[in-house]
Amino acid sequence: MMVLHSCDNPPCVNPGHLRIGTSTDNAADRAERRRGREHRDVGEKHPAAKLTEVQARQIIAELQLPTRRTQTAIAADFGIRQAHVSRLARRQSWAHLWYE
Repeated sequence: MMVLHSCDNPPCVNPGHLRIGTSTDNAADRAERRRGREHRDVGEKHPAAKLTEVQARQIIAELQLPTRRTQTAIAADFGIRQAHVSRLARRQSWAHLWYE
């Protein structure tokens, strides 16, 4: 058994906001409230997105060329840092585009 928060505020200790439940109840609450990893925004919908989907696809296409430019040069073309291009190349950002 575990304590579940009806107010979605883990530090809350208001007895009116707490109830006893199982791990299954907790998972159902998470799914109902769209709190799990599967419900995170990706791509352009992500609040921290620096690129559009079209731009991300252009960078991915360039990264797949046998004779490609440096990540720094690619980043300069898109007005982003080299680290963003590196994350794209390692499939840590915009990963869903690599697997289409």
